[in-house]
Amino acid sequence: MTEITIEKLRNYYYGRLDHETECAVRAWLTRHTDTREADELLSTLLDEIHVEAPAQAQAAFERFRRRITRMEELDTRIAQASISPDIPFAQSELPEQHPEGNAVRRRRPAVWLQRIAAVLIVPLLVAAAWFYYRAGQAPEWQEIIVPAGERSELVLADGTRLYLNAGSRVTYPNRFNGRQRKIFIDGEIFAEVAHDPKHPFIISAGDAEVEVLGTKFNMRAYQADPLLEVALVEGSVRFGVKSPKCNNQLVMLPNDVVHYDRLTGRLERTSFQADSYKARACGGGFYFFNESLESIVAQLARSFDRRIVITDPELSDTRFYAFFTNNESLLKILSTLNADGFMTIRPHDQVIYISKNTRNRQ
Repeated sequence: MTEITIEKLRNYYYGRLDHETECAVRAWLTRHTDTREADELLSTLLDEIHVEAPAQAQAAFERFRRRITRMEELDTRIAQASISPDIPFAQSELPEQHPEGNAVRRRRPAVWLQRIAAVLIVPLLVAAAWFYYRAGQAPEWQEIIVPAGERSELVLADGTRLYLNAGSRVTYPNRFNGRQRKIFIDGEIFAEVAHDPKHPFIISAGDAEVEVLGTKFNMRAYQADPLLEVALVEGSVRFGVKSPKCNNQLVMLPNDVVHYDRLTGRLERTSFQADSYKARACGGGFYFFNESLESIVAQLARSFDRRIVITDPELSDTRFYAFFTNNESLLKILSTLNADGFMTIRPHDQVIYISKNTRNRQ
């Protein structure tokens, strides 16, 4: 047998193979235990086991752990015997001898785990052994927080590059294990995701998430804001929402913009010109796609680290289409939004107050 597929490995795990095929799979694992191909197959199988049979996998793991413990104890006794020849051994415990008469050199526990995982007779123990081996390589979760008025850049272990806008928080692992590459955000990022078809990249933002294989897009998902936005520049994206008010998903294509309102559960798709898009997190501009003044003010306040207060509640839901890509100042942006004089904008003591201009409009 020249090829081992996940289906064959799955059947091996569940004991569905005939004796000849089972031996061939076991032989393949023995020869390929240190390869990336074996790692990916066993990792895929392990992820399935976690979902399908957690109790069974845990029991198998405990059996394997006890076996490994006994072997490590024997390994220790062998080492001690090489120093103190008087330590007795049962004949069955003696290590294999080389032709010259010297004992086989000791293996590190991690190597024992790989080799034994490959030759265990009970198929269930293969995945459990791999779990034991990988447990020692569990990723460490890290976090980066960007203060208001600042931006930052982050390169993940897989080469994915993230540009973080002001007031953003990203939680990510120092390495990616398993079938998925997953991070968590509270804020706004522009992502250039490294392409890896076998390991989808997932960005989770509470009740919404984006799944990609390799692409460029902007995602704004501040937990304090009701509106979540994804703008796709390149590639494709699966955008999904699962909440009491919305349980839906859609596939986005370049030039798509999706808005999700957490308060109403409303999911909308619109479009923009991706070829001229410059994300704020990368030092670009502001893009407001039919957004309320309340949402716009929240973004400006974070980016400029300035408090902005809307004094008239009727103004909060006033909606705008507007782009600012020439490094405009905060007051310039606000005055442009107020081109028809509908509002009064008044800076005072480091605070900008926005109210309704009752003299120009009724």
